[in-house]
Amino acid sequence: MLKRSFLGWSKPRIKNLTIGDIHRPPETIAVPETVTLLIEKPDVSTGPPLVQPGEAVQSGQKLVLFEQADTYATAPVTGQVTRVTTRAGDFGKNYVEICIAAEDADQADEAWAAACSDGPTLETLTGYLANVPGKPGLEALQNPEKPIHKIVVNGSDADLLVATRQYQVKNQADDIHHGIGILKEATGIDDIVICLTQDVVQNIGHLGAEPVGVNNEYPGTLPLMIMKDSLDMEVPAGDACEDLGVFFISAEAVASIGRAFTQKAIPTEKTITVVDKAGAVRLYKTTIGTPLTAVFAAVGVELQEGDRIISGGPMTGAAVYTDEFPIMPDTDAIIVQGGADIPLMSDYPCINCGDCIPICPARIQVNMLVRFLEAGQYQDAADLYDLFSCVECGLCTFVCPAKIPIFQYIKLAKYELARLESAEAANE
Repeated sequence: MLKRSFLGWSKPRIKNLTIGDIHRPPETIAVPETVTLLIEKPDVSTGPPLVQPGEAVQSGQKLVLFEQADTYATAPVTGQVTRVTTRAGDFGKNYVEICIAAEDADQADEAWAAACSDGPTLETLTGYLANVPGKPGLEALQNPEKPIHKIVVNGSDADLLVATRQYQVKNQADDIHHGIGILKEATGIDDIVICLTQDVVQNIGHLGAEPVGVNNEYPGTLPLMIMKDSLDMEVPAGDACEDLGVFFISAEAVASIGRAFTQKAIPTEKTITVVDKAGAVRLYKTTIGTPLTAVFAAVGVELQEGDRIISGGPMTGAAVYTDEFPIMPDTDAIIVQGGADIPLMSDYPCINCGDCIPICPARIQVNMLVRFLEAGQYQDAADLYDLFSCVECGLCTFVCPAKIPIFQYIKLAKYELARLESAEAANE
């Protein structure tokens, strides 16, 4: 809900959705006939994928993709690989797409049960659980150049209209507690906190980590804002939380780790928040790799020409190009907008109204920054107007009366500068 002060220069307030706003438990979507996995290709040169059509797989099986890289997929079902191809993604990302025809008889791969029987190690977690629901991203804990001393379990949802992580905290507390214990044992890091919104933190018992309340006004639940407001650790412009020795992991990922050791099987069921064209918000559980067509059929959404599908929340999510796009390990929300309800975007220049300035949590002079972004002068945007101070909350785009896609301009500028920096380093 948006609340504006009587004084026009004051900052608008937007409250995040809370789990109490969801009035029924998640429904389960049946396993589809075919699941699709999208695994990001590494930057290093690789040959063709080792996984090929016709290969039989079991649930939870680790599918090594390349000899020269540690990248792997995890089969969410028992069945047969029917297609292996490559796909281009946003901002220079490339993916290996693996389609698996599911069989009725589900059989779990035994490699994980054998691997976890000796107890948790960081190598075991990164070697088998990279693609569980929540996508842990534990590789960051193995970087000797950026040693981690604090782990933050984020039980608050990073975008509006999303309640996926809050559901995990309220309903998978035992798995989270177990997962936190596993992380402590595997990493040797005892400083673990769990971030919860104020309305949740008072109702949660001991989870094996220190509870920290976070601001439920958007964008207070973003990691960079949690660092500043709740942990008193402001991240310098251009740096990441890991540069300060802090690693963020979602509550769902921690629950998945705990469940993997408890059940001796790799979890493959993802919790998602679905917002339909009428704005109704509901929770669902579905298998990783389920195409959006199956999700919409279960939800009762009928797509029409001109409708928009967004993977993620309304502020920071990204539109996807097809309803065959799959649910991925880190897909927390799916939003469908009716064509008639989609706000128009514009390449009209900034009208200098100033609405973007008071709402910016990083206090960037956005009305000046956007002028350099529109002109493609990305380095000047970084040097003169604090491009890298942006926390990527999307509020500037939300309030812009000229309908300029400022958030997308910012992401493109950061990508282009990073690409140029990598090219220069390679030439040297």
